[in-house]
Amino acid sequence: MATRDWSDSESVASSVAAASEVSTVPDKFGFLGGAQYSEDWEETVPVEVIRRREKKWLEMFSNWDSHMLKKYKKVRDRCRKGIPSALRARGWQHLCGAH
Repeated sequence: MATRDWSDSESVASSVAAASEVSTVPDKFGFLGGAQYSEDWEETVPVEVIRRREKKWLEMFSNWDSHMLKKYKKVRDRCRKGIPSALRARGWQHLCGAH
């Protein structure tokens, strides 16, 4: 079995950076990133979708221990989609165990 030597240009992070310009200016949360992390990104998501995601997160918060024990992959997937801005502080408290 041959091994492959991955160069930096073939890494996942490089492909993400190549798809969008990486900003050297931090966003309002202090993170550096590409266009997908800008304030304009959230405005492109329809309000109905944001509200639906907020409802899902609120339901998940009310049964947090159950979700973390039995539905961990769903929590992970929702985190990757993004925690709605209105619930982000509460979400991080739950995720780090501070609730």
